[in-house]
Amino acid sequence: MEEMHIGKRMAQIDNVAGKIFFVLTALSVITSFYVLIITTADVIGRQTGHALFGAVQTSEIALSLLVMSTLPIVTMYNAHIKVDLVFEKLSPKVQKALIYVNLVFSAFVLFVLSYSSYTKTWKIKSLGTCSEAFGIPFWPIYLMISIMLLASAICAIYNIFHYAMTGILISATTFDSMKKSKKESGEEVKA
Repeated sequence: MEEMHIGKRMAQIDNVAGKIFFVLTALSVITSFYVLIITTADVIGRQTGHALFGAVQTSEIALSLLVMSTLPIVTMYNAHIKVDLVFEKLSPKVQKALIYVNLVFSAFVLFVLSYSSYTKTWKIKSLGTCSEAFGIPFWPIYLMISIMLLASAICAIYNIFHYAMTGILISATTFDSMKKSKKESGEEVKA
């Protein structure tokens, strides 16, 4: 009975996470398209002697937004770059231990980076640091970075609990196969 309740709670979390990740994915696609357009326009402008004012700074800001908005998604689906050359040759117990160590270490590092970025946010705000081109204040960007790092740390912690309860590491393929099996069994799929 308790497992059923936990399973439902995890499904609810997965549904909410799916909606948040959809928004973050849409934001990253829009940001990528923006960087593509700005860079293309700036290159063409430079060739004709009319460089686009502020293109470099806004592209840098957009790229930081792109990287940070995709970090929670990559963390949730364990899509970081991995080298499985040695890992696959280890015993299942050692593999399981390494997975836990990796998830715990990732969560810890992400929490530390989030806190560091958060403290830097208020230093930058008190200094009033802004971009040269448009006077865009930098502190909201640092705050967004801090929030995305915190979200990534929470995703890593969720992965620890999910792996401990199911023995399955979340990945995009796992997530898609869970949705497919729910559709086949007639359950309602919300993510």
